[in-house]
Amino acid sequence: MPAPARPSLMAALVLVVFVSACGDDDDGQAAQASVPPADLAGSKWVLSSYVADDEDVGAAAVAALDFGADGTLSGTTGCNSFGGTFSQDGSNLSIELGPMTRVACSDEATTAQERAIVDGMSRVSSFTTSGQLALLDDDGAALLIYDPNTAGLEGTSWTATGVNNGTGGVESTTLTETISAAFAAGALSGFAGCNQYNAKYETSDSDGLTITNVVTTRMACAEEAMTLESQFTAALEKVTTYSISGATLTLRDADGATQLTFAAAA
Repeated sequence: MPAPARPSLMAALVLVVFVSACGDDDDGQAAQASVPPADLAGSKWVLSSYVADDEDVGAAAVAALDFGADGTLSGTTGCNSFGGTFSQDGSNLSIELGPMTRVACSDEATTAQERAIVDGMSRVSSFTTSGQLALLDDDGAALLIYDPNTAGLEGTSWTATGVNNGTGGVESTTLTETISAAFAAGALSGFAGCNQYNAKYETSDSDGLTITNVVTTRMACAEEAMTLESQFTAALEKVTTYSISGATLTLRDADGATQLTFAAAA
């Protein structure tokens, strides 16, 4: 009779389903393993935490890390700025720090953070990106953890650190830090060195910026302040791009020349 053959048939069907399911898992794992690592060139990050004595320590101050499209590197530690270069091969990464400013950090926590960043950069061997950027040592242990830097202009306030003098050079004087810039929704305002000013601005793409309709009050000041104000307002109208790196804002013209630099207002 044909009835006794049914259990074997059912067992065979179960086996086929089981093998197929295993094959699907393997294919899924292979597909996941084949996902290429992110290209770091052109990406910007801000420090989330660092590892010290096997403990995860939250960032004490804003510290940025920007990977240039040309293999250059720039960033901040929380109290100093640095440059350098990087080389990426898949998930392998090497970083060579270049010049760094030498401002004393204001507190012990920021000093410890700077030390961890400088020491960690020289030990980076690879990285992972899964929402965050983890810089790893030779053993695959995390050294520094960064979040994507998605900061925009709206709602930010800045203090000037450099103004283009109109002949191609960016200068800083004792009056420069009196200049301020506050970005609201489509509106820019602040102090220009002698007078208060207002302007309109528009952003485009990831870094485009145009500033128009710059107007100031009409107070007369000392010649030095008036000259600085004239240079500042002229520089504003030349701006075509912006970049934010941690607590630093840089405004450039169409040729890539720096017109203005700012630090985040306290």
